Amino acid sequence: MNFAHLQQYKAVGDGDATITCHVYSHEKRALFLGRTDGRIAWWRRRGSGGRPQAEDKPFFLDGHIGAVRCMLALIGPMMGRDGTLIVTGSSDRTIRVWDPWVRDSRKACVQTLRGHEGSVKDIVTHQRLLLSCSTDRTIKLWQMDEGRELLLYPWFSIHDTIHDSNCWLNSIALHLTGESGELFVADEQGTLSVYHLTIRGRSVNLQRWHRHPTVHALGISSMLLVHHENLLFTLSYDQTLRAINVSSGQPIVTLHNTNRVRFTGMHWAQEHQELFLVDELGWVFVWSIQAGMCVKSERLVGPGLTPSAGGDSRLVCVSSAGDELLACDGADCHVWQVLRDVHYVEVDGHTGPVIALQPAEGSNSDEQVLYSASLDNTIKAWDPFDMTCVSTLHEVHSEISCLLYSSTNGFLISGNDDGSIRLWNPDSGSTINLLEHTNTVCCLDVAVRGRMELLISAGFDGHVAIWDITKRRYSMPQIENIFPAHAPHEILALRFNPINDTIITAGNDAQIRVWSIHNQSLQATLKGHTDSVTTLALDGNFLLSGSEDCTVRVWDMHANTLLQVIEAHDEAIEQMLVVPENGFLVTCSMDRKVRVWNYGEKRLIKEWRHPDAIRSLAYLRKLRKIACGTEQHHIVLFPLDEIIEAEMAFAGQASVAVLPDAHTEQPSTTPVSGDETPASDPQPAQGTGDDGSDLPTLPLDTQLHLPEHSQGQETPLVPFA
Repeated sequence: MNFAHLQQYKAVGDGDATITCHVYSHEKRALFLGRTDGRIAWWRRRGSGGRPQAEDKPFFLDGHIGAVRCMLALIGPMMGRDGTLIVTGSSDRTIRVWDPWVRDSRKACVQTLRGHEGSVKDIVTHQRLLLSCSTDRTIKLWQMDEGRELLLYPWFSIHDTIHDSNCWLNSIALHLTGESGELFVADEQGTLSVYHLTIRGRSVNLQRWHRHPTVHALGISSMLLVHHENLLFTLSYDQTLRAINVSSGQPIVTLHNTNRVRFTGMHWAQEHQELFLVDELGWVFVWSIQAGMCVKSERLVGPGLTPSAGGDSRLVCVSSAGDELLACDGADCHVWQVLRDVHYVEVDGHTGPVIALQPAEGSNSDEQVLYSASLDNTIKAWDPFDMTCVSTLHEVHSEISCLLYSSTNGFLISGNDDGSIRLWNPDSGSTINLLEHTNTVCCLDVAVRGRMELLISAGFDGHVAIWDITKRRYSMPQIENIFPAHAPHEILALRFNPINDTIITAGNDAQIRVWSIHNQSLQATLKGHTDSVTTLALDGNFLLSGSEDCTVRVWDMHANTLLQVIEAHDEAIEQMLVVPENGFLVTCSMDRKVRVWNYGEKRLIKEWRHPDAIRSLAYLRKLRKIACGTEQHHIVLFPLDEIIEAEMAFAGQASVAVLPDAHTEQPSTTPVSGDETPASDPQPAQGTGDDGSDLPTLPLDTQLHLPEHSQGQETPLVPFA
């Protein structure tokens, strides 16, 4: 399971208001957000894909003068022309019924229900009945008036008030079977009260049945009743969730959030029998009732995780719409696509093989762009969050053969088939040409030395050129030196090693050579490959080389010795990279496989297969994705999170049943379809996920834990039915 960010609805500007709750109308494809200033912002959603455009401003419903604390949708006959009304409760002590579809928003409020003397904390409905609870310690029953069947709107009148509580009431849940059932009431002391409710025609009777004071150590913030599963879920300020069997009254499980913050919202997805939880640090947890465990945990909101996030790291509420997850932080409502049985994202856009991929992070930490170069002679910029093409640059003079991004001066640098090098301003499209090579330039790297930035280029002419491309006001890039490194053989790969200021080159002579960047003297020659060396990667003091002999060789650059040989692929290795956070080696080949290695143990961790031959690789750090360019014009994104989790389980590092470290960031992206083949069989951790992959050890404590004041003695609740 993965989450791909689709849309972001900004409900709050620069003021002090924040989002408190939301409701989504599936029938009308409308999203409603309640705010602390009493306003209700809402949108008609255009579609399930893409982000809202800048001109997508919300509509507003004005009337409350206090924070909106709860809301729900009323659907059915007599619910306005469109069959859907919105009901909201507020800190201004009122409940309002809205018809948001009227042309004049000033007439959208069709009724205001007054009677509470405190903030309205929760409302529930059943047929012609509406129930509300408040900080005035009362429960109020409202009924629709009879004889209004031919009228446009219903009218609610007070039927009864229950005033037998000694503290604030925070949440209510209604469980009805036929004409009788139970009303569950949760309060600020952690108490769960059960009322017996009977309905006979216009007669409604509500009477307390039982009061259980030991459900939570602190106040209960919200409840969720799942009728199909006969379960009642409660969230508390004691940072726990409890699941209670409604029929037996027995607590089934207690989930502790060891992020040491409280859960702020929950939602039940009936189709998959999963409970979605969110907390104050922006994490979402998915608890499967069938597996009896947490099957997914990921931080969705926080610095660098959501595009142009305008709120804080808190998630205050959550819901779902089909395969979409909706959750709100302080200022925005975000929509993620929930991806099941999907293992890669595939996008089109180029009309030729994608030969190079380059990620680029902007000065704003939330900005990231993925650049791709293709033999169709275009360079495209992609938003990696949803893989939409942002811009396109066209090369009109020669075929592009390689691409590099300089983070220091923000240039894109392309090597071309005619021996030229072109520096691009990706914003304006303006270029600077560098001419010195006499044949195809197929590899580039940058060396930063103090304030000076050097471009190192090489290609089929066997020469290495060093250019000063330092950004200066009155100076153009100029050549510093050019020397023969492999001539008359072709150079196919090049890397600058900043540890010892050396240039590493490799080519179709099957040799790797190490040169001093200061005087261009030869420092070492590494021999071992039996065919052309096509790609190089550095990991600290280790050099990894990939070749057309289908092997990866690991070299110690301190002693210039061969450490080991990995039989990596069945065909020539095209490219490889090292993931800096964990040292994974990722290789790709024309054999249509992308493989992830623990190269120190020569152990294959994961193998992805794709119908296309893979030509290029890039690592998207913020999204923890591996991007691949293919011979058949596609860009494919593979998820790295599942591999990291499986590797942790294999290494025995996830044996403690607690939530993940709250400081670990885990973003996600947009997918389409895929096929994945596991390459190794680490020991399964507690079960398998919906895609058949190994799941990590439970991040939620699914053992039964009592509140701290219970002293280890479990007192079962009185049966509710």
